[in-house]
Amino acid sequence: MNEKINFLKQGLRNISYTFIAQGINLVISLVKVLFIPKLIGINDFSHWQLYVFYSGYVGFFQFGLNDGIYLRYGGHNYRDLDKSVFRSQFWLLLFSQIIIALCMLWYSGLFLNERAYIIKVTSVCLVLSGISTFFWFVFQCTNRIKEYAIAITTEKMMFLFGVVIMLISNESHYQPFLLIDILSKLIGLIVCITFGKDLIVGRVTSLKISLTEIYSNMSVGLKLMLANISSMLILGIGRYVIDYVWGVTVFGELALMLSIVSMFLLFINATSIALFPALRRISVEELPKTYVSIRNILMGLLLSILILYVPAKILLNIWFPEYQDSIKYLSILLPLCIFDGKMQMLVSTYLKVIRKENSLLTINIICVLLSALLCISTAIIFKNLTGVIISMVVSVFIRSIIAEVYLALQLKVSLIRSVFYETLLILTFSITSWYLIDTINIIIYLIFYLIFLVSIRKEASLLSGIIKNVKSAK
Repeated sequence: MNEKINFLKQGLRNISYTFIAQGINLVISLVKVLFIPKLIGINDFSHWQLYVFYSGYVGFFQFGLNDGIYLRYGGHNYRDLDKSVFRSQFWLLLFSQIIIALCMLWYSGLFLNERAYIIKVTSVCLVLSGISTFFWFVFQCTNRIKEYAIAITTEKMMFLFGVVIMLISNESHYQPFLLIDILSKLIGLIVCITFGKDLIVGRVTSLKISLTEIYSNMSVGLKLMLANISSMLILGIGRYVIDYVWGVTVFGELALMLSIVSMFLLFINATSIALFPALRRISVEELPKTYVSIRNILMGLLLSILILYVPAKILLNIWFPEYQDSIKYLSILLPLCIFDGKMQMLVSTYLKVIRKENSLLTINIICVLLSALLCISTAIIFKNLTGVIISMVVSVFIRSIIAEVYLALQLKVSLIRSVFYETLLILTFSITSWYLIDTINIIIYLIFYLIFLVSIRKEASLLSGIIKNVKSAK
């Protein structure tokens, strides 16, 4: 009992840190979504989104080193780490990132348009992100969530400050926003170094020991990194196909809708950051019971996001009249918050805890191939933009179902009824929001959603009791 209470107390404390950091991150996302596209216009915003798209994949070039540290040292105390081993890995990581960035700079010379500039800035982003992620993952896996939250918050606040200056000066081009992003990442890295300077300053291990440790981290982390990258590619392939077939402007319009969805996912993902090291500290026997309780409450919260569709649609049409053609796709894309939110926060986290990275990678690769097949066929053969968007969502949905069914088998829990009801609820939303007027859509969805809440009231009562026990134990 004490183990569970301590787990919950530490988990709630860490979640509070990450919620503050991700709350600020949510404000930044609101600025990115609501003000940048309003200020710089569709064409420049599309190029800004192309940079965001490219920079999202720079983690691939860390080759799983940081991910391996996160997995192998999850649950360890920071003071017990062999700092000399980590120093060696840091300097070798920095060297590799600089070499790759130089290759990207050469590659950018093959383009004569705006993509050349975007690739050059992305190469700088690659170096800064690679070494910042090193610190982030060390802080996260050793439960230094407070330091991680401060570093993230500083970076985001610097970006916000720069964007405000651009808004005041009425800047209408995308290039300054890219430079602001790079500068904010640099400042965030400086904060990381301040908190973790003992990870880079001091004695290092021999090259043989360093390479052995790097191999161990990469052999574990490469699978998780590929799983994460392949997870991004499920949607990324669709975005690339849209850019290739319909051009950067349509890509940017759709990217705005995906940014709105990502804004919700950022806050959802905050809990998973604190959840992983906490779950590593509880016994294997407690994992199934903990999973079922957290899962049902989480789904109740995630499904409530769909209630925001109608007011969001009305406000977006008023604020972005030039994006009305793409706003209609929000009803198709918004369920991504449920599928991807559950996957990020809970399913992937549990699979990492029980060390099923291979299975996670296999599931993601299958769904990447499915996404490629569906998106390419609907774009190239049928020239159907709506079909591509639906294909992206269907691929994420199938990934969520396969992964959770696999996890349920590992934990020996039954989720068939829950998954069926949730799928029915989401399908109800998607069909009614696409074919019916907003008033009827929201009434129908609210009725089904209230029925769902009644079905999980037992878990709500259980969670309330756990929180009371935690408070009384303080």
